[in-house]
Amino acid sequence: MQSKPKSFQFLRNLFRPGNGTAWKIATPFPVDKREANQASLLQLLDVIYRERLEPAPMIFALAKENRGMYRQKLRWLGQLLSRSTPLVEALEQVPGALPEESVLALRLGTQSGTLPETMEMLLQTQSDAAKVQKFDWSGLTVYWWSVGATLLIYLAFMRYFIAPTFKKMYEEMEMGREPFGQTLSDITPAAILLLIFTSLLVLLGCSRWIRNALRTRILPYWGSWSTQSATGAILRMLAVNTASGRPIAGALSTLAKYHTHPIVRQRLLLARNEVEQGVDPWDGLKVAKLLSAKEVEAILAASGNTSKAWVLRQLSRVKEQQKLDLSDRLGTWVHPILALAFGCMVGWMAYSLFGSLYGMVTSLA
Repeated sequence: MQSKPKSFQFLRNLFRPGNGTAWKIATPFPVDKREANQASLLQLLDVIYRERLEPAPMIFALAKENRGMYRQKLRWLGQLLSRSTPLVEALEQVPGALPEESVLALRLGTQSGTLPETMEMLLQTQSDAAKVQKFDWSGLTVYWWSVGATLLIYLAFMRYFIAPTFKKMYEEMEMGREPFGQTLSDITPAAILLLIFTSLLVLLGCSRWIRNALRTRILPYWGSWSTQSATGAILRMLAVNTASGRPIAGALSTLAKYHTHPIVRQRLLLARNEVEQGVDPWDGLKVAKLLSAKEVEAILAASGNTSKAWVLRQLSRVKEQQKLDLSDRLGTWVHPILALAFGCMVGWMAYSLFGSLYGMVTSLA
């Protein structure tokens, strides 16, 4: 069999994250520190719980080490805790202080009596996530918005200063229609639309509120792939309960009540109802389409709670890795497509500009 040329293999690997050479994007913008701030808060909460410290003063002290919006969130959290608000309820009232999945896990750990194990699981998850290189959507969107804004300023300058000069010269020399000005008139609306599109991408990449609204209100109804990350987090929480010997039915009831993802919440309610009617919890999750038949088979094949918890953690990692692969694959396509779109626009403008210059030179010659 004839082997494929190396150039073909390179092109295949170029758009396949995790295999060989992948498209890398480096931007000069600062890295988002939100995840690092949330990790610091989670570690502090672990110390507060283990050492039985007063939470409010420690949260206020951490707030002084932060800047911007996150400092205000920590101050708000400290004020709620100083009023004797329970920790989980205080975190639920301060969106973005911790990820929603972490707050839900703390809620489940508090109600099921597995808070120490839950805190350990969250710290391990945070440590594992810090080792994974994620696609920098925020840097990408800000970069392309900057490119689009610069191009729009350039277009405005060329259309309202250079193009009228060309048009006047063509009219004085009676050379007919001037191509550069017509090209600018045709391309400006497309450039404005492209800038609006990249501006929306910036808002999506930089605004947590918009991302959460998109994730919980729109994307859930576009396909089951949007539930992969949520299902992975649920399996991690169920692994803690399973390893501790706690009943799964109570965990499903808590998750169904407090989960923010609408589709996942409906499926959890269905699974809980199935369990209340005497169905095995894992079969109930299969009926609710939170687990596949093969996944349930793998869980039931494990002997003992410790083995079942290990299988749940592995399934959680697989589902979250699928989401990361999808994000990377999407990013590796969006970047070259935008580069091609801007490149075609600039090339069209350059071709028209040199066409106008060529027309004048040939006319004078």
